[in-house]
Amino acid sequence: MFKMELVTRNSDGLKNFYDDDGRILFKKWLSYVSEPDGRLIRIQRAEDKLWNIIRDDGVLISRDWFEKIDEFSNGYALVKLKDKGYNFIDRNGIFLCSKFYVELSSFDENGFAAVKKKDRYNFIDKKGKYVFDEWLLKFERSKGEVKRIQRQDGLWNIVDPQMRVLSKRWFTFITPFSDGIAEVKRTSPNETWNYLYEDGRLLTDTWFASVDNFYGQNGFARVQRAKDKCYNFIKNDGKLVGRKWYKYASFLIYSGLAKVQREDDKYNFVGIDGKPISEIWFDDVDDFVDGFAMVHDEGLVNFIDTSGKIVLDNWYSSAKSFADGVVAVKIDKDKWLRINLHLA
Repeated sequence: MFKMELVTRNSDGLKNFYDDDGRILFKKWLSYVSEPDGRLIRIQRAEDKLWNIIRDDGVLISRDWFEKIDEFSNGYALVKLKDKGYNFIDRNGIFLCSKFYVELSSFDENGFAAVKKKDRYNFIDKKGKYVFDEWLLKFERSKGEVKRIQRQDGLWNIVDPQMRVLSKRWFTFITPFSDGIAEVKRTSPNETWNYLYEDGRLLTDTWFASVDNFYGQNGFARVQRAKDKCYNFIKNDGKLVGRKWYKYASFLIYSGLAKVQREDDKYNFVGIDGKPISEIWFDDVDDFVDGFAMVHDEGLVNFIDTSGKIVLDNWYSSAKSFADGVVAVKIDKDKWLRINLHLA
């Protein structure tokens, strides 16, 4: 129980304490008095808005008055001293660090705090020791934990909650993680891309000219081969979907299907198994709408469903798509026939 008596002045609501002899403890009255934290209470002077901490015996734990004092967490309170910067004090008022910082975060649950000096960053542990020998250009958090760090040479890596660097390689860029995988870029021996797991392992030994995000629950992504810029798809276990590489491939856009183009400039759709859905390769294919895609061949058009089946018995010179699988096909110069593809 706190030993001193807290009093409130009627005229303005400011607060103070009586000592054991019944005398007012502070010449400058207080605008804020916290609830006791063990033997300690945070106080703020009304006149200059500065903070300190008082023990239950009436003794201030620090000779300094601070612009800011946070609540104690894991034995330390974050403080800001005017004209110096940020530091930590323990419950005896002793500074943790010999230096003050432009910015200083609270300790995370693993016992690390981010510090900023000029325009560089580092981390300290609860002994005030720096985590990294080299100061960082940038760090980024994910779900409250530091994940990506950037050295002063601009290269990136990832760290675990204990601030251990996880990859032996440093990368030109690392994207934010999504479902446990990030895209990584290197520039040596040439500019290529790969994927990185959260434990620092590369998804595959192969580096690509470009990579896309993984798509949906199936975990597939489009990749572009470095040597010839052809396309394929890769699973989130690092295995290619098929052996065939294509001159062009779209994203996986509709029911896990992607538009692909062969070297002979013929088009089809492939599924997540890497196989073409139709035995016919067309001069062109449009995107799927309401479960159907218009296909073009030798100047005529038809429609296929997501299994690759040709929907209409006849091919037409032109067609227009409407909503809910309804289309209009041109049967004569000025005549159009409306057809519901679901009923064809």
